[in-house]
Parts: sequence; structure tokens; C-alpha cells
Amino acid sequence: NMQFLQKSVVKMSFITRPQNLELLETLPEPRDLFEFFLLCTEVPRPSSHLEEFTTKLQQVGDQLGLAHVTDDAKNLVIKKPATEGYENVPGIVLQAHMDMVTSCNSDTQFDFFTQPIDCELRGVCILSMEDF
Repeated sequence: NMQFLQKSVVKMSFITRPQNLELLETLPEPRDLFEFFLLCTEVPRPSSHLEEFTTKLQQVGDQLGLAHVTDDAKNLVIKKPATEGYENVPGIVLQAHMDMVTSCNSDTQFDFFTQPIDCELRGVCILSMEDF
């Protein structure tokens, strides 16, 4: 429910990098969607190295007052209760990988284990400032 996110995100920001906060201000609505995208660029998350990103997503769940559980396989599930009046409507499940492909051009110097991805707005696209 986007209304839930909009009300919650307006009160707090999950973004910590100043350049992402500045970029967020230049983006169109729905800014809450872009905020979650930019959050994903802030934490390095190559395959099998997801602890920091998992913790960050758990903190987001906590800040939004949402229950979450991480299983033995390190899958993270964040649950949002139904909006009032929709308790009997079938739920929706959104699934995604938390890790990212960590490859780049041979002439690009980038450490996917330590560096966040710097983004910029080019026209109507949010792109990495690196030429991967």
C-alpha cells in the first residue's frame, strides 16, 4: 500500500549519503519509490556478502513498524499487515534478490565490496556515475 509508505517515508529518511539526499530532491513523485532505489545503491552487496544490506533492510522494517524474519538460508521476509478494511483480500508477495551482479569493464576501477554506487539523473534516467 503506497499510502502507508508515503506517510512513513515523509517522516524519516532511509538514505544516509548526502549526494543521494540531494538527488532525491530533484526526482519526481513518487519519491518514496526512488528513495528505496537509492537506498539499494548505498550499501555494497555482492553475492554471499549480504549481511550489511540485510541489516539495513531489517532496520527499515523496524522503522516502519513491520515484522520481519530471516531464515537459516538468510532469506529476509518483511510483512506488512493489511490496510484497514482489506484484511480479507488476498495478500501480495513481492520477491527480489538482495545481491547484485558485481562485474564491470576491465578499465573501470571499482570495489563492489566496499564502494557504494554513485548515481546521477541524466534526462529521465537515474544512472550510475561509473561507466561499468
